[in-house]
Amino acid sequence: SMLVYLEMKNVLYNCEFRYNKMSRKYCYTSVSTILLAINPYEHLPIYGQDVINEFHNAAKKGRQVVGRPHPYGVSARAYMRMIQRKCNQSVIVCGESGAGKTETTKLLMRYLAMTAPISTTGDNVNQSSIEEQ
Repeated sequence: SMLVYLEMKNVLYNCEFRYNKMSRKYCYTSVSTILLAINPYEHLPIYGQDVINEFHNAAKKGRQVVGRPHPYGVSARAYMRMIQRKCNQSVIVCGESGAGKTETTKLLMRYLAMTAPISTTGDNVNQSSIEEQ
């Protein structure tokens, strides 16, 4: 969604509308590079390997998945920027107690762990580890 006014009232209304009033529950909303999340307190089918592959395939092409705010997109963007700019990146996860910070951090790390190149030893050294990059 495209928010014209970024006052708290409008942002909260948009988050509530996307989660409660749309046919499918959207617990994530983006405002520029900021990902806003509503803790659904339930497991939604939006964290599978197919979703990781979608974001990873877009990142391999130098693109981002548009119109689908997601923690995997945040991880993909941070990783792409780290490689392109050759400098460290940070992701800040904040919120109130019970807001889902730990679960969101697990999702961020899961994407990186599942998509990072594998470091091998011996004759088959053709990719470097995420730490070496």
